[in-house]
Amino acid sequence: MKVKNLLKAVRTLKGNYSELVADIKLLKSRKKILSKKLNEIEKEIREKIKKAKLLNRHLDRIDKAVD
Repeated sequence: MKVKNLLKAVRTLKGNYSELVADIKLLKSRKKILSKKLNEIEKEIREKIKKAKLLNRHLDRIDKAVD
């Protein structure tokens, strides 16, 4: 009886371990996708900041010319 219970417990643990491994693989792939998207968003933000700084410089020059 005890051996059957132990075997059943081992099978359950193996199943749980397999599920955990699959979940970890899924999470790693999601992390990779999200990381790639985050990098794209950061790049867009840097470009917009660069454009805003350039525009600000032009506006400053116009203000100085008007004064």
